[in-house]
Amino acid sequence: MLPVPAAPSDRFQAAEDFTASHLALDPARVRVWPGNARRYDRLNATNCRELIDSMIDAGGQQVPAILRRTDGHPDFDFEVIAGVRRHFAVSWLKAHGHTHFQFLGVVHELTDEQAFFIADLENRTRKDVSDIERARSYRAALDSHYHGSQSRMAARLRISKGWLSKMLTVADVPDTILEAFENVEKVSLAGLYPVARLLYDPATARAVVEEAARIATENGNRSWDKAKPIPEPEVIRRLKSVALGRSPSLQQKAPESSSFPTQSIGLEVQSPDGHSIVTVIDVDVRGITLRLHNQPGVQHEDVLLAVAKVMEQLGR
Repeated sequence: MLPVPAAPSDRFQAAEDFTASHLALDPARVRVWPGNARRYDRLNATNCRELIDSMIDAGGQQVPAILRRTDGHPDFDFEVIAGVRRHFAVSWLKAHGHTHFQFLGVVHELTDEQAFFIADLENRTRKDVSDIERARSYRAALDSHYHGSQSRMAARLRISKGWLSKMLTVADVPDTILEAFENVEKVSLAGLYPVARLLYDPATARAVVEEAARIATENGNRSWDKAKPIPEPEVIRRLKSVALGRSPSLQQKAPESSSFPTQSIGLEVQSPDGHSIVTVIDVDVRGITLRLHNQPGVQHEDVLLAVAKVMEQLGR
């Protein structure tokens, strides 16, 4: 439950009181709290059209935002903790003929940790807040609000430690790699996490960065030719593929005389009659992920031999 709103000071007596706890304010005197994951510069009249139209139909903002005082800031009296899109919509409307519109907010005394919790709670289900934006806000908040403790952060935010760990891993993916994607705002945690895991090994990370640069260049050329950019699944496949080929632990090639050929993407061990026995799904510095195929006629000993062959080819 939120703290009881603080009473407005004399400086804000000119603001119209909507109720005992609501203030009607000039949005120009209200900024967005820097700890909010939402990118204000990416809001526009198109992606906020439904909200803008609803405010026009209703004659103003109906749901107040959650605000916090800025403590003597020369340009802003309050900051938005939750309600960033509402702030943009009112600001846009005031600049486009609806000069009577005011920004409604409820003022609370909040610590930074409380503010982060409220902002994150609002953003969790918002499609216009990307996973990479949320991940990076989590990374910043980990040290700022939770003393570097992932366990404490997960408990306070009421999320699983495993999910938080994945978000923090994704937060470390550099922009040089993100530029390989057509629209990184639409790339999910599930898509970015396997890429992030490739970066633990420095040599592998360099290979991934180089491939990402090549993909970004290709996308630039495609855009010039008015062709479709490389889709996200293909970008991820290429990044994982080059990592598999460049990782120091994967540089040993299988002998040409081997009866267990490998696939061009990933390693696969087959029986002499061509049935897949073991496929390498993923390799990083923390381990190897294998798929064991349930093939008729393949014996227990064949599987063990196939696994041993994979380990030999990987230099393990």
